[in-house]
Amino acid sequence: MKKLLAILLAFVLAFTSLAANTKAIGIAYMDVYLNGHYADENTVFSVERGTTLSIRVLFETTAWPEPPKEVKVKAWIDGYRKPIEAETERFDIVSGRTYAKSLFLYLPNDMQEGIYTLHVMITSNTQLPGESYKKFTIAVQRSNYKLQILSLDLALPSNVEAGKDLFATVVIKNRGSHKLEDVYVLAEIPELNMAKRIYVGDLYPKDYNDNTERDTKTLSILFSIPPETKSGIYTLKVKAYNEDAQAEASQGFEVIGKKVEEEKKVQLNLLVSEARKKVKAGETVEYELVLINLG
Repeated sequence: MKKLLAILLAFVLAFTSLAANTKAIGIAYMDVYLNGHYADENTVFSVERGTTLSIRVLFETTAWPEPPKEVKVKAWIDGYRKPIEAETERFDIVSGRTYAKSLFLYLPNDMQEGIYTLHVMITSNTQLPGESYKKFTIAVQRSNYKLQILSLDLALPSNVEAGKDLFATVVIKNRGSHKLEDVYVLAEIPELNMAKRIYVGDLYPKDYNDNTERDTKTLSILFSIPPETKSGIYTLKVKAYNEDAQAEASQGFEVIGKKVEEEKKVQLNLLVSEARKKVKAGETVEYELVLINLG
């Protein structure tokens, strides 16, 4: 009999302890959507590098009447040399309610193709029972056709005198998995109605044939700034493009206009030594005039 009572007492204590722990606000369920599609932990979700992965987290709290709890939602990807992560600000959750939060992760252009792990978690400084963490397998691949302007640099200093030349260097790269044929670069200074188009040729997915077929090319651009250009800030815009892809970049620069000498104003004053003289009919009279330049 005593043994039975001891077992019952142990059962009651265990149940009471479990109920006490369960009554803390927790997560009843958590669903995750990637780029608008429901994500399953058992499937591989494909994404392209150089794009932004949209993460929508929908979750419901348990219905226990407990005080609000402060949490935040975070997401991160393992395997890249730099952190790829995002998180919401802290917010309060109340029992028995549904919440939705959005996060965005940018996948860098130079990210290696392959398999990565995406982690999504609801975190709190206190205990958070229930389903608050999920991980997903994502496959990162290259876009078929993608151009990138790696850099747009102006020769130092970044200002130029009117009547002189502006030099710029542009580096463009094929970030796609296919060959880009007949690539052009259009450079323009809209404020001066100046533009140039340069033929680049073909860009390959990677370097081939002892670097004779390249995925990256460097161009030099020269604009002669008209002598009459006024001082101010102007913009050099560059667009690399072909039939399948395009990329744009811009860079501001300063033009120093030529100084124009102010025209001297001329002011002449006429002085007369005597305003009136008496003279008879048929006689002549002389006046002494003094001309003064006050300019």
